[in-house]
Amino acid sequence: MDKRPPVVSIYLLTKVKLSEAHPYSDPCEEVECPATQVCQLDNNRNPICRCNSICSPDFRPVCGSDGKTYINECSLRVESCKSRRSLRIIFSGECSSGANPCENLQCGPGQECDIDRYGIATCQCPPICEPVMRPVCGDDGNTYHNECDMRKSGCEVQKLLIVNYRGACGEYQTFSQRLNGQ
Repeated sequence: MDKRPPVVSIYLLTKVKLSEAHPYSDPCEEVECPATQVCQLDNNRNPICRCNSICSPDFRPVCGSDGKTYINECSLRVESCKSRRSLRIIFSGECSSGANPCENLQCGPGQECDIDRYGIATCQCPPICEPVMRPVCGDDGNTYHNECDMRKSGCEVQKLLIVNYRGACGEYQTFSQRLNGQ
């Protein structure tokens, strides 16, 4: 009689060992949230799904800091949550005659268009990133806490940084590095 554990048990044991080996692994990695929500970490680093997308259909337009008109404040908050950008209301009402001041603005690497309360568009580096540990190795050879931190760092030095791979730099080797014995 075969006494080997079923494949499912082996998979579960492997998952436990991986999480023990990498204590800073992403708690949201295995969490599937509904399409209108995203996984976020609470104060105890427990994964939870947030971003309630149920908004009233009342038409009370607001102009967002991204130059887009939202049907109401709730829909702006939902978009802000889903896109993980800190959108805010510039003023109540539709954005000026449908024109988006961000359309004609060329922002530098990693910068986002932001519209002030006077309707003036400027390029800004992203605001502070969520304190989530999802390490990435940038193409500059540095490890960042997460992709947002990498983009923000690149923005601050006006350089477009790209994720080489997920995880700390040096943890993994590329296939060609392994073949060449590096």
